[in-house]
Amino acid sequence: MAEQRDSRWHTDLYKVSEMNWLPEVRKDLQARDSVRIYDCTLREIEQSPHVVLKPDEKFALGKALDKLGVYSMQIFPKTSQEDAEVMEALSKENLNARLTALCRWRADDIDLAKKCGANEVRVEGPGNPWIAKNYLDLDEDQLIDKMIETGKYAQSVGLDIAVGGWDASRAPLPFLEKMYKRLAEIGPTRIQVPDSYGCLLPWTEMWFFKKIREWTGDKIDVGIHAHNDFGMALPCSLSAVAGGAAYVEGVMCGYGDRSGNAPLEEVALALEVLMGVHTGIKLDRLTYTAQLVQELAKMPLAQNKPVIGTAQYTVYAGLSVDVLDVITRRLGSIKGLYAWEPELVGRGPMEILMGKMSGAGAVKRKLREWNMEAGKDQIQAITKRVKDEAILRKWSLTDAQVKDIAEEVLGLKE
Repeated sequence: MAEQRDSRWHTDLYKVSEMNWLPEVRKDLQARDSVRIYDCTLREIEQSPHVVLKPDEKFALGKALDKLGVYSMQIFPKTSQEDAEVMEALSKENLNARLTALCRWRADDIDLAKKCGANEVRVEGPGNPWIAKNYLDLDEDQLIDKMIETGKYAQSVGLDIAVGGWDASRAPLPFLEKMYKRLAEIGPTRIQVPDSYGCLLPWTEMWFFKKIREWTGDKIDVGIHAHNDFGMALPCSLSAVAGGAAYVEGVMCGYGDRSGNAPLEEVALALEVLMGVHTGIKLDRLTYTAQLVQELAKMPLAQNKPVIGTAQYTVYAGLSVDVLDVITRRLGSIKGLYAWEPELVGRGPMEILMGKMSGAGAVKRKLREWNMEAGKDQIQAITKRVKDEAILRKWSLTDAQVKDIAEEVLGLKE
């Protein structure tokens, strides 16, 4: 009997859990059919400790992000003359992506953004009264007034505006209600909700976004900018979408302040595959873009990084290799074994790694590839030699090293 498919959870490129689509699971979700991805890589990447990008590198990365399909990319032109020049150069490239300039509560920041060709400004200031009082000596109303004043000035020079202070997730709820209601009155393009220190839980995030939409009459697009201090940036971003967020901000590879931001590649893949929410991201360009970002940042990520890590596409443990091998021989391919096929994100086929964790099944697979025949005792001998060699080297073995062992055991070497 042919396996039943449903394109929401099972296609040629991915197979995830049907339970994600059960009515009782989705009954409280208010997710849209599509959301926009606002990229912050060009700004946040240099907030990662030690990372500096040269202007030509930022320009090339901006072009790559545009090809990836981000809705907007953000730069802080006031950071340096070079950043301003990069934004201005990108504004002349006829990009599909919009350009967002991060701006403080200053008219000269807005003027520079306009000069550099920004489409929109993100009005940047604290959204937590405790920070405003102890950092800027402003009370609650003064904080909101400064944000509104700057936003109105940006609107007056023809720029779209995104408003909503950082660290809002730790502010008192009555203040947040007042702030979001007043910000909504000036008709911003969007309201940003930063979880700047990653302090919200996923279910709190969903409730919070529903509440903000209620406060603003659901007339203005609201979106999330999540940091990863507690490892919650991805689940909170998804939960914000479940609560009706219109957009998500992310950073390629999760770079950024401290523990970084919501990784764009994880956000996009999870929204598309697990939630069925369209993002506009070309998933098959994720690997290329992630590799480019890592090379430019000179800060490689762990091999077990989700979506883009090399270990995600490597099969090593003996049982895992055996499962892959048996299914391949029975069905002709391994489609449906893993959550998604490597080509979905622009990767090559799964790599079979040989070493200490390899079993007899992995050895048999390699021998078939090389058209070598071996008896049971010989396979056991080869397997032991492979394990011993890997233990000695404290690393996996190359195919050449495994083949050399096999030829010795089988008496094929002179």
